[in-house]
Amino acid sequence: MLAAALRTGATPVRLAAVKAASQLDIADVNPVLSELVGDAKSDTKVRVDALNRLASSKDAQLDAALELAAKDKAEPLRIAATSIRAKSGKGGAVAPLLAIISSGTVGEKQNAIATLGGLAGAEADGKIAALVTELADGKLAPELQLEVLEAADKRAAAKVKAALDQFKALRKADDTLWNYRMTLAGGSAASGKKIFLERVEASCARCHKVGPDGGEVGPVLDGIAARQTREYLLASLVTPNATIAPGFESLIVVLKDGRNFAGVAKAGGADEVVINSPEDGVMKFKKADIAKIQKGQSAMPDTMINVLSKRDIRDLVEFLASLK
Repeated sequence: MLAAALRTGATPVRLAAVKAASQLDIADVNPVLSELVGDAKSDTKVRVDALNRLASSKDAQLDAALELAAKDKAEPLRIAATSIRAKSGKGGAVAPLLAIISSGTVGEKQNAIATLGGLAGAEADGKIAALVTELADGKLAPELQLEVLEAADKRAAAKVKAALDQFKALRKADDTLWNYRMTLAGGSAASGKKIFLERVEASCARCHKVGPDGGEVGPVLDGIAARQTREYLLASLVTPNATIAPGFESLIVVLKDGRNFAGVAKAGGADEVVINSPEDGVMKFKKADIAKIQKGQSAMPDTMINVLSKRDIRDLVEFLASLK
């Protein structure tokens, strides 16, 4: 049944079948999984999962499957093959990774650096230290900076720590974005869109609209990349109170009966104050009923850095930068 599902099922069925084979440790379908790895017409995620299953089961056809995957047009499949080979330790893991870092696609280079960070040994230490030095000298591609710093943070070697210290010494005291500048480039717009629309803890679409999706408490983000730089987009995520978009100042309205409400200021009549609250929507108050009005912080939460990883933030920046 699993073999039939793998050969003829729709993509979700195939993904579930590979998962079932892995969880139940059913090796009988490994020949079919090998077929899928080499089938360019199949969904890339199915092929990657099939390759990972062959690796976890140490199948006899794994080497052949890796050879096919390493030369495939699908980048995720090539990346998976690189990771599997490096973790197996066959034939020296560092040299192939260095070749990819030198000439691979951005995604392949990022994966190779991350994989290198998980390898033990002086050879890996030396290359990671060299990459950090490139970063400090301004010679490292922006798209690779996050992977290099994450890899370096895992190392205990003195040469890596010295290179990191050299890089950290470049920090300017007034640079509020220093800890996040490595997220300015190299993200996945598709992953960023998914975070924007679906990640509950981020709640981006609760206040911001892109196309037909999202709310209108904050600025509509269609075309934002044509108006703002990546640095502005990053600052809006990690230091939202530093610069508040004109027309979206937040107010706290305190009524004479003691109640108070917060929201983004909106245009209203001469005798009223109007705010748009994420919780309650548009609210109107008569000026005669208001005890005082205070300026609040940005309606954009300043907790994004607590609920999202740097990779998440990089993906969001990439998504927002694609909105031209």
